[in-house]
Amino acid sequence: MSSYSLPLWVYAAIGIVILWGKMKHKQRSVYALTEVLEKLVPHEKARFFIELAVFLSFGCVVSVGLTEPTTPGQAFAAGLGWTSLTSR
Repeated sequence: MSSYSLPLWVYAAIGIVILWGKMKHKQRSVYALTEVLEKLVPHEKARFFIELAVFLSFGCVVSVGLTEPTTPGQAFAAGLGWTSLTSR
């Protein structure tokens, strides 16, 4: 990435969280991450927040790092794309 822009990371994070929430509402899961956390973290609420934190952190790095968005719309779309790509 040529330059760091916090607002673009925030827009990507918003896209990730919105679609992740919709995905969870439909009882969908994240490839591998959900199953691993089910084995490691027995408490359901803790697992929910850990999954969100891991998914959001990794998703921001991957979506912004790979797409190098230059506008808020591009960053938001990158966040949505990351979530759609990794859910089942």
